[in-house]
Amino acid sequence: MRRCLVWPSDMIWPNNLPYIALFRTLHEKEHSASLQWLNMSRRKFFIIVCSCQAIYYWLPGYIMPVLSAFSWLCMCNTKNILLSQLTGFNGFAIIGVLILNWRTIRGLFGSPIVVPFWAHVNILVGFVCVFWILMPIAYYTNLAGFKYLPISVYNPSAQFFTADGNYFTDGPSSSRRVPISPIFTSYIVYASFVALGVHTILYHGRDIIQQFRTSLKNRENDIHCTLMSKYPEAPEWWYIIVFIIAFIIACIICHIDNYMPWYFLFLTTVFSFIFLLPIGIVQAKTNLYIDTSFITIIGGSYLVKVSPIGTVTLSVFCNRSLFQALDLLSNLKLGHYMKISPRAMFTIQLVITALSAIVKYAIGNYLVHNIPQLCSSNSTDWSCPAIAIDILPITYASQGG
Repeated sequence: MRRCLVWPSDMIWPNNLPYIALFRTLHEKEHSASLQWLNMSRRKFFIIVCSCQAIYYWLPGYIMPVLSAFSWLCMCNTKNILLSQLTGFNGFAIIGVLILNWRTIRGLFGSPIVVPFWAHVNILVGFVCVFWILMPIAYYTNLAGFKYLPISVYNPSAQFFTADGNYFTDGPSSSRRVPISPIFTSYIVYASFVALGVHTILYHGRDIIQQFRTSLKNRENDIHCTLMSKYPEAPEWWYIIVFIIAFIIACIICHIDNYMPWYFLFLTTVFSFIFLLPIGIVQAKTNLYIDTSFITIIGGSYLVKVSPIGTVTLSVFCNRSLFQALDLLSNLKLGHYMKISPRAMFTIQLVITALSAIVKYAIGNYLVHNIPQLCSSNSTDWSCPAIAIDILPITYASQGG
């Protein structure tokens, strides 16, 4: 994948550009000609902006959380339900939502500063078509009972789920239906993946074939490749050995703890490998990651029936292996820009990944055994809201797909 996603000059990986600017600001010695703007150096400018941002974040992050997403039009008429649905942050948000929190702005698609303009235009057109046109039409025409549902929740009856994915209810099983919200979302997800495959074949098919035939030393028209060819490349068998070891450990864990049948890991590997190149091309050019969690949860609910743990496990292995591969490729591109040896980048990635896995497991194990009522509604400081509301795997697993 390095031939297609790291070496080509058109694979920019925009997310690396702010890091490069930061590294140069902190480590490069500036010439006197670069100190003219505002009569300050880049380092001084960075320190001032960073300090102001840290101070300002106290407002939306602690003092006035309403600044994260303020539906100011709803405040003009608080009893108007239609106005709230059309302009509210938890509605269709067609107009009237004021966001003064940078974390909220970059929460979905990352930093908009590094996304190319043409990608912003595509996002805007898609957002308007889906969220401002199709969804309001489906909602107000009551398509498949859509109007019966609140706009932003998945479970219309406000029932709770048990750990094995069933409702706390004595009613008939027919009441346990999947509402229109995730179904409508699934249509969009299926369409996006079909479009992803067609786009990759039509626009990048020939380039992909050519990249696999070209070595790093033969890319003399790219100054970065010319300079990086002086370093010895990390051998392919290094990556293969690490993959085999990680795969065996994953099989052992899934089999011993009964998370899911271990042979499904072969399927997750094939899934990640198939989508790595097309999703990597999109991310390398636009800094937009196409999330595969929805489709893996649906697929996992069919394969690991009536088992939320198995569904989530399969989804995690699909998504995290894909995400880790993309993250490694992004870091290799960063090393490509900064002229760091590929072998040094491989070693750093391997050590940091192993160290972070150990630290995360130690912290998680400590929290589970030492924090009373962890992730419980009765806990005031450790309620885990992000985990508690993630009912999508349970919903699909309880329906058996």
